[in-house]
Amino acid sequence: MKKLGFGLLVTALALGMTVIGCAQDEANAIQGSWVYEDGWEEFVVTFNNGNFEFRDGGEPYIRGTYTVSGDTITLRVTHEGNWGGDGWDALDADDIDEEEMTFYLDGDSLILASDAWGSPITFTRR
Repeated sequence: MKKLGFGLLVTALALGMTVIGCAQDEANAIQGSWVYEDGWEEFVVTFNNGNFEFRDGGEPYIRGTYTVSGDTITLRVTHEGNWGGDGWDALDADDIDEEEMTFYLDGDSLILASDAWGSPITFTRR
């Protein structure tokens, strides 16, 4: 019985490490800058080791931290851009927001889907 219990424990640990490894692979795969152009403006999102930044037409828009779990990315918005400058304004604790999105990677494309956006948006690696 001890051998069976030990075998189950080893299997459970191996599966857990595989899931963590996959999440880390996905988190590493989205590192860098991604651009979306809608014909009017250019939106750039940069993911860098747990921090993200969105820029709208080169202007600061939002930034904060992110986590990845499977195909879900959770953005925790902690700063807003101060329009007309290149700076960031920290949000009050009550205003900090989290947004969950589903993401897919397809070569040099990052597809982000959010209920708030309606339809998925495809960013291209910069």
